[in-house]
Amino acid sequence: MAVIGSMVSQLSRVFTRLSVPINIQPVRCHNNIPSNYNPNKYVDAKMLRDHRRRQAAKDYAQLRVRIMAMKKNDVLPIELRELAEKHMQDHIPRTTSQMQHTGRCVMTSRPRGNLRRFRLSRFMFRNMVDYNGRLAGIQRAMW
Repeated sequence: MAVIGSMVSQLSRVFTRLSVPINIQPVRCHNNIPSNYNPNKYVDAKMLRDHRRRQAAKDYAQLRVRIMAMKKNDVLPIELRELAEKHMQDHIPRTTSQMQHTGRCVMTSRPRGNLRRFRLSRFMFRNMVDYNGRLAGIQRAMW
């Protein structure tokens, strides 16, 4: 059981590392930035919904990892695994799963064409790299 406990703690640490947002300062120097962009508010309702889902996932993260470990453990009796599965279905929302999240651009809320590492859409990424070097250490390939 000590092995399972250490594995669960490692998984929960990995999960919390993945959900940490990258703090990116807004760019106000180019026309590609949406006119309604305010860094203190959400661009649209979909971004607000995504934020709420991520917050719920963060709240349920430890419980979800523990129940999933119990559910997938072959050493435990079948009754206990079924009980864990039932508890997962009845008490934990489906939106707390990481697979339910859509990676959105933090500036435009665009759901497609994002660079996961920077949480920016490809348009915003190009804009921030090209003009004034807003992303430190990154340069576009030019030949």
